[in-house]
Amino acid sequence: MIKNFRFEEGAVALSGIPETSEAVDWLHEQGIRAVVSLHPVSEDARRRMDELGIEWYRSSSRTSLAVSRPASQTPWNSSAGEPGKAVRR
Repeated sequence: MIKNFRFEEGAVALSGIPETSEAVDWLHEQGIRAVVSLHPVSEDARRRMDELGIEWYRSSSRTSLAVSRPASQTPWNSSAGEPGKAVRR
């Protein structure tokens, strides 16, 4: 589980930073398929996001934002921040 995780406005979730691969696994189990992080994410967590196909974006504000969407949808434009490396399946 991730600190302060909660859904806001339907498909948008707010949380603390996913710091471990286990935390990323938990996010994936909750249906999260994209993460916008306002802080650095550990290499371990980023690698696990890549393995699971979770898109990762680095933004310049102070919190993390996770978005749940069907895997069949195509990724949206990454205007929220700098795109991280993502493996698409």
